[in-house]
Amino acid sequence: MNNPFFSVIIPTFNRANSLLSTIESVLDQTYEDFEIVIIDDGSTDSTSETVDKFITDPRVHYHYQDNAERSSARNHGIRKSTGKWICFLDSDDQFLNNHLFSLHEFISENKIDNGIIFNSGYFNTHGTSSSFDIQFKKDLVQLDLLKKPISPNFVAVYSKILQKLNFEPKFRLGEDTHLWLRILDEYPWFVNDSKSVVQYFYEGSTVSNGLQQITKTEVNQYISTFESLKGKLKKVSSSQLEKTIQSKYDMYIYQSRLNQDVGIGLWLWKKRFKYSMSKDSIFTLIKIVLSRFIQPKD
Repeated sequence: MNNPFFSVIIPTFNRANSLLSTIESVLDQTYEDFEIVIIDDGSTDSTSETVDKFITDPRVHYHYQDNAERSSARNHGIRKSTGKWICFLDSDDQFLNNHLFSLHEFISENKIDNGIIFNSGYFNTHGTSSSFDIQFKKDLVQLDLLKKPISPNFVAVYSKILQKLNFEPKFRLGEDTHLWLRILDEYPWFVNDSKSVVQYFYEGSTVSNGLQQITKTEVNQYISTFESLKGKLKKVSSSQLEKTIQSKYDMYIYQSRLNQDVGIGLWLWKKRFKYSMSKDSIFTLIKIVLSRFIQPKD
């Protein structure tokens, strides 16, 4: 039996309710030369029972592991995959039924036999849909990616690349951007404009929780992801990475003001301006203190 053209890796943890629709969205693809590799990252709900409904389909493969977080689960999926190209899909998101057809057509028409492909799509936030377009500047793709991260749902990678480069398990946040940057340092990239992926944002999701309840541990984890790349990329300088880190602190500071969390805001301010003091830093400090009484409008 020939290996499939695509492997779709679905890491999941306690998402039995949404996993059903996620798997169905892949099985409904009009292009059928694929396998689904489901990695159960130590779920304690009815995930295995949900997968049992599909396990008679020879394209569906289920593997259980003790909980070790997303990077480990995706790497496990990569090791189990046999496809020429690897796609990723989180267990609460979906492919439109033309996604793999569109990707296969794009790869064939452009004679692509290596590299990483970024795909446009949609965000669905609390039931409201918005378009997600990828617009990279030709020579600044890594810097664009630092400014606007792209989740694995919107990415396909030539499988041989992932035999060499994996997700870094020690990073819980920003681990996807960390991998894309390393791939882009060595391999070609492409953008498929077909909007065929839907990523959902909802109350209680990782992104929502991470911003509504900012913790020092999560901030440090996220920042360390970018710190670790300094001096290791050929196409992104350490000073450019430092600017990115400062912009991430600015994002967290603004969110802390929205949350009216002065304590975490002051801690973030100290981290952000540890090397410099300026009018901007003083204005930011004043805004943080005032946020106890007034939510920001800027």
